[in-house]
Amino acid sequence: MLIEELQRLGGHPIYYGGYWGLVIFENIDKKRQKKEYTYELCYHHGWGGSPKSGTKISLNDLRLHVRADMYWIGHKHQTAVYSHEIYERRGSYLVRRPQWLISTGTYHSNPQNYQQSYTSYAERKGWLTTSHNPYLILRFINGKPHFEIPSS
Repeated sequence: MLIEELQRLGGHPIYYGGYWGLVIFENIDKKRQKKEYTYELCYHHGWGGSPKSGTKISLNDLRLHVRADMYWIGHKHQTAVYSHEIYERRGSYLVRRPQWLISTGTYHSNPQNYQQSYTSYAERKGWLTTSHNPYLILRFINGKPHFEIPSS
């Protein structure tokens, strides 16, 4: 009901997320009716508890299964953005394409229910995120993604 009310008040659609999915960001120049850029973001809740649960390993596993420009995974105990370039074939040419690997922490101190929350379990085990904030902000500036990890 909250999402429906926010949609009604804001006049813009709000799409339901899931455990994992793909979000496509498109910027269209309305005057020229031309698409200026498109970015695909593959997100996943993340996983842990196995030898293959390290942040970069998990992100690379996700890259093997889905083609996207950005890969965002949660359930990790750090907030970070890694960038690199891959090469793709376009016709008879190889072109460089940037990719971003994003991880966000999911454990945040919750003092109201300290003993019973999973957060307290993570705190006792020393598994809290290494960032003060377990999230980041994604903005598109001049057609390119910019990532900001808030300081507090």
